[in-house]
Amino acid sequence: MTESLGKGRPTPKRKESQAARKERLKASVDRKAARKLMRTQQREAAVKMRQGLKNNDERYFPPRDQGPVRSFVRDTVDSRWSAGEIFLPFAILVLAASLVPVLAVQQLVYLIWLFMMVFLATDLIAMIIRVRRRVAAKFGKTPETRKVSWYAVSRSLQMRRMRLPAPKVRIGGKPIEKKGGN
Repeated sequence: MTESLGKGRPTPKRKESQAARKERLKASVDRKAARKLMRTQQREAAVKMRQGLKNNDERYFPPRDQGPVRSFVRDTVDSRWSAGEIFLPFAILVLAASLVPVLAVQQLVYLIWLFMMVFLATDLIAMIIRVRRRVAAKFGKTPETRKVSWYAVSRSLQMRRMRLPAPKVRIGGKPIEKKGGN
């Protein structure tokens, strides 16, 4: 017969092991400090992610912005001027002008607003058609390339300075040189 060496100590009683487990949990969890640490880490991660998006570092892109198809769509949208870029500032002006108590001014503002809506819709439809054609020509028709329309629309409705990931191309299609000699 062979002799088994065992673990070298007696098995602890259930009461003892539960008490030891509770002590470990108490020692590791100071709720206030843990919450503060978690907030600090989240804040640092958000700052790091925002910097990565501004610098076009693809490691920090959210899943909706990743991949060569999305990059191509971003460059296509960013390489042209869009009516959606002026939509938000224009909407604020229309709102402010509609508060003027003169009826003629309000009617003029609403007429201009109607023309802006028609212009915006026409521009978005033309952009969708252009983006779909270019994506299909470059990448073919795949499930990934069929979902680019909404992505292009949402990007074109943002003011150019507010877009994240930051534009890599100027209007006209020329690449933007990085600051600092790179």
